[in-house]
Amino acid sequence: MSLLVAKAKEQIKEALLGAAQSAIDSGAFEAAELPEFAIEVPANREHGDYAANAAMVWARAFRKAPRMIAETLTQNITLDGTYIDRLEIVMKEAKRTGISFGD
Repeated sequence: MSLLVAKAKEQIKEALLGAAQSAIDSGAFEAAELPEFAIEVPANREHGDYAANAAMVWARAFRKAPRMIAETLTQNITLDGTYIDRLEIVMKEAKRTGISFGD
């Protein structure tokens, strides 16, 4: 894995964790221990440059639907100072929710 990809993945991880903490601080989510989540390069490039399954993995911890978690994360995320210029919620097969990042 190139250093650039590794750095981008680390920035995405920190941005998502920061967004979750902001949502907790604002009362949108209850404080919870968050399980690890994956960040990967999607096989289908139409799904973005990177994808994270945080909303799916955190559904049980936050006791909320993955789609609601993804929407709240997008409202609370800060991408300033990262390689990432935007993020989108992407619906995958079987209506699973993922978060897609583009640069």
